[in-house]
Amino acid sequence: MLGLIVGVAISIQTFFAFVLENTRHFGALKAMGTSNPTLVKMVLMQAAVVGLLGWGLGVGAATMFGLQVTPRTQIVFMLTPHLLGLSFAAMLAAVMVAALLSIARIMRIEPAIVFR
Repeated sequence: MLGLIVGVAISIQTFFAFVLENTRHFGALKAMGTSNPTLVKMVLMQAAVVGLLGWGLGVGAATMFGLQVTPRTQIVFMLTPHLLGLSFAAMLAAVMVAALLSIARIMRIEPAIVFR
């Protein structure tokens, strides 16, 4: 449970930091006339791709680790559909929180930030 909480917190912080680092680029897009709904769609698409890719790599790495450890130890590795669903729901919640925080930040960006 602790690993899940730490992983979710780091994921949210990393995605939000990505948006903060690219604030100038979003400001440039706004200065060129990109509408807020288009920017929201861009952030949501980035969040979905990053979330699904991260979840898939995480599940794959956990599975490979479990298959390598199980024959040599008495630890039984079980990756049940319920566990996969729970991890997917946690990933989805983390991605949504990060995307909403990022969208709130992007909506307040002034196009003049590009010229500072």
